[in-house]
Amino acid sequence: MEIRLPGLRGRPALTMDQYSHDPQIAKWLEATVHGAVTIAQLVQVSEHVVDSCIVYATSAAASLFGFAHPRDLVGQFISKVHHPEDALVTRHYTLARLHDEWFPNPYPMRILRAPSLQPIPVVKHVKQVMIDGILTWITVHTPFDYSRKFFMPVTPAMIERAGSASERQLLGLAHVACMDQMIQSQGMENLRDFARVIESSDAYLTYTPKTGNISDDLPQKMGNVGDLFAATLEALLTAHKKRQRNICFKCGWPWYSKVGATRPNKCPSCGDKNWDRPYAFGHLPGRATDKAHEPPW
Repeated sequence: MEIRLPGLRGRPALTMDQYSHDPQIAKWLEATVHGAVTIAQLVQVSEHVVDSCIVYATSAAASLFGFAHPRDLVGQFISKVHHPEDALVTRHYTLARLHDEWFPNPYPMRILRAPSLQPIPVVKHVKQVMIDGILTWITVHTPFDYSRKFFMPVTPAMIERAGSASERQLLGLAHVACMDQMIQSQGMENLRDFARVIESSDAYLTYTPKTGNISDDLPQKMGNVGDLFAATLEALLTAHKKRQRNICFKCGWPWYSKVGATRPNKCPSCGDKNWDRPYAFGHLPGRATDKAHEPPW
């Protein structure tokens, strides 16, 4: 009998029209967080396609992934900027955390560095939290030790859970890169599922964990840092709910007003004083815009 995840009603995910980059939080992160740090949130692309999307990144993270600016990394799906089979494995790390089972932390993973998309191994220190009801990952990236063999450990429980109701409930049937592979293959070859990936590659090591507390295997310092990030971001997101979201219809720049503020006098990006006219009740041609008073979370 398959057991669904307790305490979760539906998917703790953003929809495609909800995720957004807030430059104010990005500016705070850049001044506060050091190193290659990304924050990603679960995004439901469709009923059966679920991925995570990078919503904030530091300059060091953008450089690591081969981008000139953090805004170029923000909006990227995790499965598209990482080796797609590695991304399939980390889906099961997510489920292991939610089931209070053993999972590796830190762990190696191959990013696809732009523009060549060459696989580059890095080490990921991940804090998985719920922020405003959305499953969120705060990740610090550190260099991979090339004197060691690359492999990502998986447990028998992860392999057994593959394709289960709990996986489909939270993560759908596939991520974005997997669907891209299917479209490109035009049905000429079968998609590689989790079990086949583990069996066919020595990059993944089946590991039976010792009994004991999961926290014994986690770096305590990283956990404290992740808790601080999560608490601060949650406070910021809560405060932003009370702010009015504005979009300049001249340059397309999004920003938030201060709590209780009246209409801003000008756009903070281009300085246009008529930033909300003459399209105040329409859409900027050629650009998808948010609802003026609806927060992105």
